[in-house]
Amino acid sequence: MAVISCRQVAVKLGGRQILRSISFDVVEGGFVCVMGANGSGKSTLLRAMLGLVPIAEGSVFLGDGLKRGDIGYLSQQVNLRQDFPATVWEVVLSGCLNRRGWRPYFRPEEKELAEFGLTYLGIVDARKALFRDLSGGQKQRVLLARAFCAAGRLLVLDEPAKNLDEEGVRLLASFLDEVNRIRNVAVIVVSHDREAALQAKRVFVLDEGACVFWGKSEHLDTMEHLDTSEH
Repeated sequence: MAVISCRQVAVKLGGRQILRSISFDVVEGGFVCVMGANGSGKSTLLRAMLGLVPIAEGSVFLGDGLKRGDIGYLSQQVNLRQDFPATVWEVVLSGCLNRRGWRPYFRPEEKELAEFGLTYLGIVDARKALFRDLSGGQKQRVLLARAFCAAGRLLVLDEPAKNLDEEGVRLLASFLDEVNRIRNVAVIVVSHDREAALQAKRVFVLDEGACVFWGKSEHLDTMEHLDTSEH
């Protein structure tokens, strides 16, 4: 069963065609890596799927019971005040606010999600530190953990390795494997890194707003001619 589906999706922004006739499914427990050069429409595709930009043509369908508020999402531009005096623990746990609803407290299982994110992303020792005092890489790990807490059945990440050092990238790969393979959360990740793409089960490659490859990650070598690097 698909957790989210695109059918002939097209997006126009500022009079310019950004996406053209995009169709694909992300199944329950799937892991999709979206690749393509800068300006190919990767971030716009994620935002269109999440209802954050208008769709000119086509449709996006959510799987049975999935609500947009239950999707964990980390964009490249995070709207979080960098000077806000919140601790790491408070920022990560805030990802569970939609789960909590009108309850005045977080349940043990919600706190367990936050603990999991802190532990697997190597920031458990910083739980009492103020978010504003962290390095760029540490902040990225915190925001990744928060996005995971918000994810019910789907986690959507736009360039999650941004600002991460080599150790952070290693922890991220392990974290996503655990989230996807063990916890059965579907993952969509935008990345320029072919190693990250090979971790995914399927790869979706964009070029000038159109799909030029959609298939199993092990078949990505058939696209060696395509430039998916950052410019």
